[in-house]
Amino acid sequence: LEPFVRARLAHPHPNVRAGALAALRAAGGWPADGEALLCDPWPAVREELARSLALAPGAAAVDALERLARDPDGRVARAALRAACG
Repeated sequence: LEPFVRARLAHPHPNVRAGALAALRAAGGWPADGEALLCDPWPAVREELARSLALAPGAAAVDALERLARDPDGRVARAALRAACG
């Protein structure tokens, strides 16, 4: 199931990408390579990425959350701050 869900992270429709992130988060996973999703044009995708990164270990997740905390969309920035604070 996980490869199917991860493949949806590159889907052209933003709701599919956000749904794939939510599914990974619900399963206790996170996107190993979320760099492209950090720049996703849809705020809902970046917001879900921030939520997913709350589960991710390591400095890369912290760096990504720092970037998302400065996102121009307030929902994304708040989700990143909540994820960083646990």
